[in-house]
Amino acid sequence: MNYKKSAIIFIIINLIISETYASAHDFVFKSTEESGAYFEINLESDHIIYAHELENDLGLPTEIKITSSSNLQNYRLHWPEASRKNYEGVGEVLYYSGRVVIPLHITANNPNIPVKFKAEINYAICKDQCIPKQQIIEGEALDTNSSNRMSLILLGLLAIAGGFILNFMPCVLPVLSLKIFSFLKHKDANQRASCAFTIAGIMSSFLVLAGLMLMLRSAGNRFGLGVNFQSPEFIIILTLMITVFISSALGRFNISMPFNAGSNLANVTIKNPYLEHYFSGVLATILSTPCNAPFLGSAVAVAFGASDAIILFTFSLIGAGFSLPYILMIIYPGILTKLPKPGKWMEKFKKILVLMLIGTVLWLLYILHNQIGGRATFGLFMLLLLLKFTIENKAKFILLKLIAIIVLIAASMVLPNYASLEDSKQAEKLDKTWKKFDRTELEKHIANGRIIFVDITADWCITCKYNKFMLLNRDNLMKLFKKHNVIAMRGDITSHNQEIYDYLVENRQVGVPFNIIYGPSVPKGISLPVILKYSDIQTTLTLMVD
Repeated sequence: MNYKKSAIIFIIINLIISETYASAHDFVFKSTEESGAYFEINLESDHIIYAHELENDLGLPTEIKITSSSNLQNYRLHWPEASRKNYEGVGEVLYYSGRVVIPLHITANNPNIPVKFKAEINYAICKDQCIPKQQIIEGEALDTNSSNRMSLILLGLLAIAGGFILNFMPCVLPVLSLKIFSFLKHKDANQRASCAFTIAGIMSSFLVLAGLMLMLRSAGNRFGLGVNFQSPEFIIILTLMITVFISSALGRFNISMPFNAGSNLANVTIKNPYLEHYFSGVLATILSTPCNAPFLGSAVAVAFGASDAIILFTFSLIGAGFSLPYILMIIYPGILTKLPKPGKWMEKFKKILVLMLIGTVLWLLYILHNQIGGRATFGLFMLLLLLKFTIENKAKFILLKLIAIIVLIAASMVLPNYASLEDSKQAEKLDKTWKKFDRTELEKHIANGRIIFVDITADWCITCKYNKFMLLNRDNLMKLFKKHNVIAMRGDITSHNQEIYDYLVENRQVGVPFNIIYGPSVPKGISLPVILKYSDIQTTLTLMVD
């Protein structure tokens, strides 16, 4: 087939693909009094479009611009928060998937007359390949400001509904269970006051989030409710908080506060459950941020493009919606009397609730593992255990206990990041030292009389991990390799690899790890023990050189 025929077929195939994608992935424009004006696209499973703003120029940004109009003074698009995915060796890609809604805010010259416009949309539909697309959409919409009152009512309803539904999202359930246990534990306390302190914790936290949103927006940065979970420091602080709450739920640590009621009571300290209720409201808010309840994403997206007052208004109503169960308890305190009376069953119930909190910590550590690595995460886990033991220990010297707690918290904030940085530097060294196993290259090096160290490993092999941790990934061995000009090759058989499998069979090996050293005097190689020692490798290399 000649070049011209191939080119024609390629163009026809791409036209067919483009038409297929177009039928399923077109933008549409909708405008109603209830929902306002917005662009919408419904993407099929596994299909994405790139975000409006990209990082590192990775992808084709989705762009919508009004090219011609009548009666239009100004317009603003409210882009939703993009999802993120990191591709190794490429970078972080920002994208949209599923149903994507982009609200359009219009200001008209004459608010009594509809605005007519023509919009040009440029984007790319991607699955296994990306197909660039361009659409021209003609639309008609009313001045957004002319229906501000209705828009505020709708925005408020979305915010309250989204905040209320957050109570039932999986990420908040552990705190709700803690709250139930707290009500049971402090049955004699003023339950209305307890609810009020919880509401105060929730509302103050959402107002802090609104303040952060305003600060970041003024600096030109994007903000979303869940972006704090991209910060390892934030997750570490959260694990520390929940560790303290676990000890508190078990009754092994009590949060206390001073209570002054006259000169004779100035130095009295009493156990106060209300402070615990306040911080449980704060914790619930923090844990709710990665959850995207229905209506909540749309409310925050609209608020982000509006005034500072609208942002505060929206976040206050989200907090009010989130607080709604506790508001109802204050209005109808009889609900609280329906809770069962304390008894022996509480001990079993308490263990279930604590297990849910421990599960939350493990979930956070899993997120952290993907950010800072396994060694740093394991170190943090050990520090959390030490912290739990310290705060539960009934020490006679309170000052020493306080110092120990401060040291452990400081270590938890510093050491994991330090370990992660060291691991990154070590990974760079390993990438330079270890070459990917290649049979052809191996035979070429053997023929040229080079010294080659081969390591055949797998992720599911515990002994392999032991050898790497204790020796193969250590600086002293890399220095030894450099001294003797050793070529290090590593083959991974975590998944089936026929080339490596055949190599193991030829060397009469039935499993991993398998380590062998080739040299000028021993072209067939010298196999090493399963559990490696530095002295074994050093002695073998010395024999090769001699």
